[in-house]
Amino acid sequence: MKAFLGTWVFIICCATYKTNAQIEVKGDAQFQLLADSAKRNKTAMLGFRVVLAFESNKALVDSLKLKFQGLYPKIEAYVMYEPPNFKLVVGDYRTEIEAQSLVKKLPLEFPLSLVQKMPINLPRID
Repeated sequence: MKAFLGTWVFIICCATYKTNAQIEVKGDAQFQLLADSAKRNKTAMLGFRVVLAFESNKALVDSLKLKFQGLYPKIEAYVMYEPPNFKLVVGDYRTEIEAQSLVKKLPLEFPLSLVQKMPINLPRID
């Protein structure tokens, strides 16, 4: 019984013991350059996207997203939530002129096609 109680006391002490540790990475200077460039690439740049829908019904926004992706598979589509509505935005354009060219090509299924300035991802190369 004493061994059992002693084991439990030991486990509880180990579980509640906190250590303060620091990790220092020693490596090549190229590693630091790579880490710094990764931090720079994660920052979003300002650009333009086309808003296709602004609805409180998520199922409707999702169906519009699928329809758009079927018509334009190489253009990214994003569903954003801005309480209380869901917003379907497409494209990652650096200039407003590029975004307006997409608006002119869109069929009548997307009547709310308006360009909005917002943070974007880097556009696709292909």
